[in-house]
Amino acid sequence: MVKANRNLLVIMAKSPVAGHVKTRLIPAMGKFRAAMVYRSLLDRTIHELSLSDHYRVVLSCSPDTTHPQFRNYLLRLRTRLWKQPTGHLGRRMYRIISLGLQNYENVIIVGSDVSNLSYRQVESAFSSLSYSDLVLGLTKDGGYGLIGMKRAHSYLFRNMSWSTAKVARLTRERIRRSGLKLVAFEGLLDVDTPRDYRNWMRSAAGLSVYRRRTDQGNDWAS
Repeated sequence: MVKANRNLLVIMAKSPVAGHVKTRLIPAMGKFRAAMVYRSLLDRTIHELSLSDHYRVVLSCSPDTTHPQFRNYLLRLRTRLWKQPTGHLGRRMYRIISLGLQNYENVIIVGSDVSNLSYRQVESAFSSLSYSDLVLGLTKDGGYGLIGMKRAHSYLFRNMSWSTAKVARLTRERIRRSGLKLVAFEGLLDVDTPRDYRNWMRSAAGLSVYRRRTDQGNDWAS
């Protein structure tokens, strides 16, 4: 059995404030509805990935840990809160992994808006690090929604064209040139564009999560 004290899962999250999250959805639905979508995804990710005893869960919060929703997760779930490092995305990810590896053998980072990532997939990803150097969960838009390793490799995060369709390809090329062993799996769905949102809402999971958030009121707006 995989021991939880060996493995750390870090979920990267922004405060669900209208106008500051899911900005590519705002032209189609407005900033308040886009914030509701983000909070729905965040809720779904944290609740689903907190179901396992095979790893510890930390929420890496931007800009800090003070938003009431983050405090709510701290009280209701086994989630711990870290203030997210500053800098560009690659620098933040590298610093998170480096920090996690000070106390854990393996660290996996996931995004908060991957709509179909399960805790079973995360458990499998951690297991794969027993015989590989890195693990990637690839998204259909050419990026990745999960990355894990047992040593911090800074070159994977430097000079990367984040939020483009070539992130996964460039990352895999760098790993191949380094001679490290990679395990990758496909099929993750993130929700960034109106098309992503429509596809998510067509799924039973997306509709259920969104309706539950709608029923819980409008405190997502600030």
